[in-house]
Formats: sequence, C-alpha cells, structure tokens
Amino acid sequence: MNRRRFLQVTGLALSALPLMQFGCSSTDGKGGSTQTYNAGTEPFYWDIEGSKYLIKPGAHSIAKISENRNPEWEIGGVAGAEEGAFNLPVRMTADHQENLYVVDSGNHRIVVLDNSGNFQFHIGGYGDGDGDLNSPNDLALDQAGNLYLCDALNHRIQIFDAMGKPVFRFGELGFEGNALNLPCSIAVAKDKSLHVVDAGNARVQIYDTKGSYLGSYGSPGAAQGQFIKPCAIETDEIGFSYVADSVQGTVQVFDADGKYESTITVEFPEGSLAVPMDLTWDPFGGLYIRAHPRRLV
Repeated sequence: MNRRRFLQVTGLALSALPLMQFGCSSTDGKGGSTQTYNAGTEPFYWDIEGSKYLIKPGAHSIAKISENRNPEWEIGGVAGAEEGAFNLPVRMTADHQENLYVVDSGNHRIVVLDNSGNFQFHIGGYGDGDGDLNSPNDLALDQAGNLYLCDALNHRIQIFDAMGKPVFRFGELGFEGNALNLPCSIAVAKDKSLHVVDAGNARVQIYDTKGSYLGSYGSPGAAQGQFIKPCAIETDEIGFSYVADSVQGTVQVFDADGKYESTITVEFPEGSLAVPMDLTWDPFGGLYIRAHPRRLV
C-alpha cells in the first residue's frame, strides 16, 4: 500500500483510534489541505498480521491486545533483568515471522519474544564494546532481518544479524559532519538507506547499511524543515520521511531528497498542542502518532 497516498487522500476512520482521541492537521505551508490522522496517547505497535501490542514503560510490561481491547497476554509487571522481565521498555518492532523485538532500555538490551509472548533470546547488555548497549532507544529491521539499533548514550548505531550476532557499528559523539549526538530513532528507507534522528544536533543523518555517511536534513530552529527536539522518525513506501518534534508539537514531512514538504500539527480537542513521542504504521497504512498532553506551567 502507498502509505503517503492513503494519508493524504483517504484518512483513517475515528473508530480505529485508541482510547483517547485527538486531532492532527496537515498543511503544505501554503494554506493547503487538512487531514485527520490516527493518533492517541497509548504506545501501540502492530506486527505484519495486524496484531496489536501495548508497551507499558511505567509498569515494565508488554501486552498483546485483542480486538475487544483486552489483553490476550501480558508479561513483565515488575522491573527486573531476568527472563520475562523488563526495565523501562520503550519501543518495539516485529519481523516477518512475527517475532517481537522490544527495546528494554533500562536493562540496556533488546528482548526477543514470539507472538505468544514466549522469551526467545536477548541482544546486548550494558557497556561500550561490540554488541554492548547504553540506553538503547529505537530499532528497525530490514527485509533480510538485520537489526539496526540506536545505541543512544554510546552515540552510535549498532547492527545485528537475525540471530542477534553483532555485525558492525558506526558513529561517535560529535556535532558536525557524520557524527552523532544522542541518536534516538531510526528508520530504513525505501532505498535501504538509514535515517537516524540525531537528537542532540537537531537533524536527521543518512547512512547506507555499511555506515557510510550520505548526508543530512534539518537543522536547529523553529522554521519549516528545522527541529528543536526531534524524537521519532518513520519512512513510507515512496521514500518520504516523517519526523516528530516533541517541543514544536509537530510531525514534519520530507521527500526522498530530504526536502521539506509539509507539517502535521498535533492537537488535543480543547485546542492545546500535544507532545508527539513516537510514530509507527498501523495495519491500515495510516501513520499512528503517539502523543502526550503538553503541560503548561
């Protein structure tokens, strides 16, 4: 499915929204079109079969959610490092065999489960050597099953094969060129390039799958095409990228060349801006934006 065309033309039925609903509007910067997106406050994720999962960071658990919104199973519940336990799970993805890869950030690892919640193995552990992680934040899979991880506090990207074996790593702390400063989100684009949210430098860095630097887009600021605190990225089937900014309360859209296209503004029903925290695709081809209310002091 052409996800970007679906978003612009079709939209998403309100019945598909999670428990708390709020709106999003998209503008092309010229007073253009308005579009409703799929948005909510819960950290939902979907596998390729459309099964829905809910991550509960504060409860240190993950659950598979049935069609009537009840848990089919839930694992975790108390912070821990043993098999079947989590410590601040934050994001997840699924492969074509419906295995689940959960970013267990507080334990500095990735936990792999089958779609019944059974533990398979884990990847990583605290450290800065090959295969070690320090506060991982996001992950992405390619078609071959290779896993790309944002190793945030090591300021690098690590690549693992489908069995969890470290393949190589790239990146180091810096502020210019191909360097990284708190990489917090990653997506594999249509052309197989890696788009990495370089949060500390307020930009998106682009690399090939061997770690060679290809360029960047975005810069610090509040204008179109700029970021204050970018926090999440997704890419679609025609090469467009979507970058959430938790301070600006927006998701900005860029074309395959990194050129600014449009802005999605995320608002709650009373009109207050929301704080976008994550992005993922739902089984209908819609972009799901997870956001929190903005606290006014």
